[in-house]
Amino acid sequence: MKKNLECVTSLKSPASSTELPPRRILTYLIPLRILLGQLPSQNLLNDFSNLQDLYLPFTSAIKKGDIAAFDRALETKEKRLLDLNLWLTIEKARELCLRGLFRKT
Repeated sequence: MKKNLECVTSLKSPASSTELPPRRILTYLIPLRILLGQLPSQNLLNDFSNLQDLYLPFTSAIKKGDIAAFDRALETKEKRLLDLNLWLTIEKARELCLRGLFRKT
């Protein structure tokens, strides 16, 4: 949790030449926060269009409890998630989608 806070704080401070760009940090931080039940804000995703393209279908499906949409997004984004070594992390977030579905009923 402390490292999570440090990463978020580092995104707000000016970057030096030796630090990773915020997009790269967020690429891996967002899925971890999703697993903790903290979905990224729409404003954050709007600032980084490539991250919006990757994570918006999952966050929308989790909010709605739409398992079919989550599975479609997982199938559609599978190659990119595998390339980033994030497929398993996002697949585990399916449980949050199930939780949302059960809350609706």
